[in-house]
Amino acid sequence: MEYAKGQLEGHCNVLVTGPTRSGTTFAAKAIAHDLDYRFMDESHIMFGKEGRRSGESLARLVAIRVNTLLRYLKKHDKQVIQCPALFPYIHLISAQTNRFLAVVMVRNTKDIFQSALRGRGSKTQVRSDSELLERGLVRYPDHSDEVHRLFDECADRGAVGEFIPRLYYSMWDRHYRGCCEFLELGYESMSSHPLWISQDDRPKTPLWYKD
Repeated sequence: MEYAKGQLEGHCNVLVTGPTRSGTTFAAKAIAHDLDYRFMDESHIMFGKEGRRSGESLARLVAIRVNTLLRYLKKHDKQVIQCPALFPYIHLISAQTNRFLAVVMVRNTKDIFQSALRGRGSKTQVRSDSELLERGLVRYPDHSDEVHRLFDECADRGAVGEFIPRLYYSMWDRHYRGCCEFLELGYESMSSHPLWISQDDRPKTPLWYKD
């Protein structure tokens, strides 16, 4: 779907989510700018910091992240929150509050993978196939058969690097799309926004959007 400010107006808060590197940071910045809302990224409200520090299990870490965001949504209005880490758990949030519009960023999964490689640069750490599969299984324990099937499809295509974003989109489409009020926003549609910086100019700035 193309970006249009009018589709975003009138909501208490906006959560911008999707796989990592799908454009959530830029979209959240742009939406906050257009709506005159406050921009927040995950680091600002420390999603899961306590869990990482104390070595909690993933289930406990997810509970901390979800509860932190829920408390925030119930206390504040006119916030645009960038939260890709919570994309697999958006249904847990919507089960307890409707004080948000979810904006789901949609981007080609091959482009997401290539963007992740560029973003990491010399620090790129290639995860093993078993690590990627485990990441999928721990995020969707109730759908293990689907996780395995999609992983095998990616492996057969030589596209294991696309597995996680493909999994996130697949689970959203199959199971969670109707859990809340949402808008799907194409990554490419943001290129007409005045804050956008072209691909050729991005190496000249530490952020690929205008601040």
